Amino acid sequence: MGQSLLVESEATAGNRPVLGGTSGPPRSGSKGGRGRRRPDRVKVTITLSEEVLEAVQALAEDRDTTMTEIFRQAITTEKYLHDAQKGGGKLLIEKGKTTREIVFR
Repeated sequence: MGQSLLVESEATAGNRPVLGGTSGPPRSGSKGGRGRRRPDRVKVTITLSEEVLEAVQALAEDRDTTMTEIFRQAITTEKYLHDAQKGGGKLLIEKGKTTREIVFR
């Protein structure tokens, strides 16, 4: 069974721990805390398998960032690749003398 994970922006996290293990008061100039959401950010709850959750946690730790940032980067990358492929582009992975095309469905 999957784990539920609340993805919360730093702006809405207040003094509670932010995903990825960091905590503390909102950054200078932000309006952290409940009820004061920035209009450009929303709170999302997702359900993940243990395997995916562990992968996201490992990426966040390896990159010294939050799990929230890992999700932002993954979605941005997926959108870029989707748009490139939709526009006729190809994603090629080159390793040594071998080149493979990666096809997303």
